[in-house]
Amino acid sequence: ENTRPTAQNLFYGIEKVYNAITNASSALQAREAAVAAAQSVADEDVASCKAIGMASCLSTVIAVTSLSGDPISLFDK
Repeated sequence: ENTRPTAQNLFYGIEKVYNAITNASSALQAREAAVAAAQSVADEDVASCKAIGMASCLSTVIAVTSLSGDPISLFDK
């Protein structure tokens, strides 16, 4: 498991799904638990990526603003 970060995400997802299905009493229950766990991992990943993007955007705006001394808008056309 000593791998690059993307593979770490894969191991994390597999573990979450595996843990979700271990107590299932039927194949249907295991499937539903697996899908719910996988969706949860995907939702967490989306939230993390959005937070990283927002932090990067904010850092860029702060850096550019401090260099020029004038505020900028990233949304002007």
